[in-house]
Order: sequence, then C-alpha cells, then structure tokens
Amino acid sequence: MCMQIENFRRPNFELVADILYWMVKLYDPETTISDRVEFEDERVEFLTGIAAFMVTKARLKLNTKKLYASDGRAVQELLKLATLLYKATKSI
Repeated sequence: MCMQIENFRRPNFELVADILYWMVKLYDPETTISDRVEFEDERVEFLTGIAAFMVTKARLKLNTKKLYASDGRAVQELLKLATLLYKATKSI
C-alpha cells in the first residue's frame, strides 16, 4: 500500500476508514466491527465501534472527531494505532 500525505489534503473518509479497518483487523482478526460507511450514521457507528474496541483491548484512545474529519488530523490518530502495531511486531 503506497500512500502519500497528498491523500489527506482533502477529506477522504473512505480512505481513512479502509486504513483503520485494516489496522484493527491486523490487531485482532476476530473482531466483528462493520465496515459499512456509506451513510453518516454508519460512519459514526463505525468510528465509535473502533474507538471503543481499541480502548477496551489496547488501552488506546482515538479521537473520533479527528478521524471523522478525514484530513491531515486523522493521520495523527492513525499513527497511534500504526505505532502500536509496529511496536508489537518489533517485540516478537
């Protein structure tokens, strides 16, 4: 997956949701979070579900407002999860 920061200059919720879903599935393949994000209520449910899951399982707090904005600020939140995954692979 080759991405550039240019992808986050304009809001792109689908991209943020895809990355977030992929990283959560890497963290726990057994999770049952829906990846439907077509409508606003589905997006809110998706983000709150992921945030609740990460607080419960990894004690990692994600800012859902930044993630919903789906711009450069969302990258900060994605990096929290990416860093957690990276550290986990380095400790193995």
